[in-house]
Amino acid sequence: MIVKRVPDIITLNNGWSILIDPETVFWILSETSNIEQAKNQWDTIYTDSLKSMLKREITSMSNCVAIDMIELHLTYGCNMNCPYCYIPESYRRNYQKMSYNQLEEIIDKLSKWINERGGIKRIIFHGGEPLLAKEIFFPIIEKYYKEIEFGIQTNGTLLTEEDAAFIKKHNVHVSLSLDAPLPEINDKLRYYQNGTGTFAHVRKTIEMFDDYEWQGVIVTITKNNVNIIDTMAEALYDWGVRSALFNPISPSVSESTAFVPSIKELIDNYKKFIDVVIRLNTYQPKGRRLVVDNIESLILAIFTSNMRGMYCHMSPCGAGRLSYVITWNGDVYPCSEFVQFEEFKCGNIFEDSIETIINSEACKKLRLRNVNKIDTCDNCPYKLICGANCPAAVYGLSRTLLGKSPYCKFNFEIINYLFEKISEHGIEIAYKLVSESFEEKIKTSKPLVWVER
Repeated sequence: MIVKRVPDIITLNNGWSILIDPETVFWILSETSNIEQAKNQWDTIYTDSLKSMLKREITSMSNCVAIDMIELHLTYGCNMNCPYCYIPESYRRNYQKMSYNQLEEIIDKLSKWINERGGIKRIIFHGGEPLLAKEIFFPIIEKYYKEIEFGIQTNGTLLTEEDAAFIKKHNVHVSLSLDAPLPEINDKLRYYQNGTGTFAHVRKTIEMFDDYEWQGVIVTITKNNVNIIDTMAEALYDWGVRSALFNPISPSVSESTAFVPSIKELIDNYKKFIDVVIRLNTYQPKGRRLVVDNIESLILAIFTSNMRGMYCHMSPCGAGRLSYVITWNGDVYPCSEFVQFEEFKCGNIFEDSIETIINSEACKKLRLRNVNKIDTCDNCPYKLICGANCPAAVYGLSRTLLGKSPYCKFNFEIINYLFEKISEHGIEIAYKLVSESFEEKIKTSKPLVWVER
C-alpha cells in the first residue's frame, strides 16, 4: 500500500520554493506565489507508480554491496608533512612498502572475486605518497591496464616527464593535490618535511598534463584558502585541468580541526565558487568544462534516484560496501579516513577471504549507518541528497557514527543555492555543472517538474 505524503516545502531566497518528498527526492520547483497551485498538482504528477519506481531505485542503490573501487596504499611514507593530513604523522614517516609480488597477489585475488561475483576492476594508488613506490606499481599498470582502470592520487612533487608520458600512454587517471593558485597561500600548509613549499613543483606537474582528459586536481578547503576558491577554479580552468575536487577539510583527525573554516565563510565563498564554475562552463572560453566532482555529485543526487558521483552523497555511504582501502601490509579499511581507527579494520587481504572482509563487523557497522537513524537527518528534506556525509568526520569528533555532520548547514545551504540557480536559469544550468556523459544520463532521467509561473 502506498502511503500518501504531504511534500516538505523549502522556501528559497529568490522567490521560489521546492516541494520535495525526502524519501525519494522527487521534487517540484515553483514560484513561491504559486505554491498552492503546485501543492494541488502534487498528487496528479507524483503518481503511486512513479513513487514506487523511485523508491525501488533508491533502495537498490542503498543496499548494493560490491567491489566498486579499491584504494591501494602501497606505502604510508610521504616526502611532505602537511599538518592537516588524515594519515597520522607517525604513519607518514614509515617508509615500508608493499612488494611487487604482494601487489600482484592482491590483483589476482580481486580479479577472481570480481569475475565470479561482479563488480568493477578499478584501483587507485594512494598513500602516503604512491610515487615513492613507483617501481612497484608502474610494472603492474603496464601488465594489467587493458583489463583494470587505474588511477594515481599523488601530491604531484615526484612525477617526471617520463612518468607523465607513461601515465598518458596507459590512460591512467591522475589526481594532483594543490590548495591555491598562489605559492604564498598554498605553501603555508602544503610543504616538504624540511618546511619548503611545494607550489612550484606541483604547478610544473600540472603543465605536464595540460588538457589531459584524465587529469584532476584535489583542493582541500581550509580557513587559509576558503576566500580564494573561486580564483582557484579560474586558475585550474586556465591551466587545462579537466576535473577537480574541492573538499572542505575533514576533521576526522584532531590535528585538522584547527584548519576548519567557519561555516558561514565556507557557505558564502562556495556560492561565489559555484557562480564562477557556471560562468566558465557556460561560456567555455577554452571549449571545455571544468567538472567539479562535489558539485556534479549533488546535481546527480538532485536529478536522479540511482546515481551519485561520490560515495559520500549516498546513504549509507560507499565506505565498506562499495569502496575499500588496502594498506602497505595488507590491512583493509572501509575508507582512507578510517585508517587511523584500528576498530574499523576489516581484516587483512593476505590472511582473510574477500567475503570475510566484506562481511566484517566494521563494514556491517558502516552499512547500518542510514540517514533515517540519525536524529538530525531523519526529518531533513535533503537527507538523500547530501547523504549525511561523512561518517569518519563524525566519528573523529564524537566517537559515534550517528552524530550530526559538522558540515550539515553547509550542505543544506549549497543544495538550496543549486536549486536557486536552476530556478533562475532553467534546467540547462544544471547540465553545465556535470560532465557531458552525465548530462546525457540526466536528460533521460525523470528530473525537474517545472510548474508554470
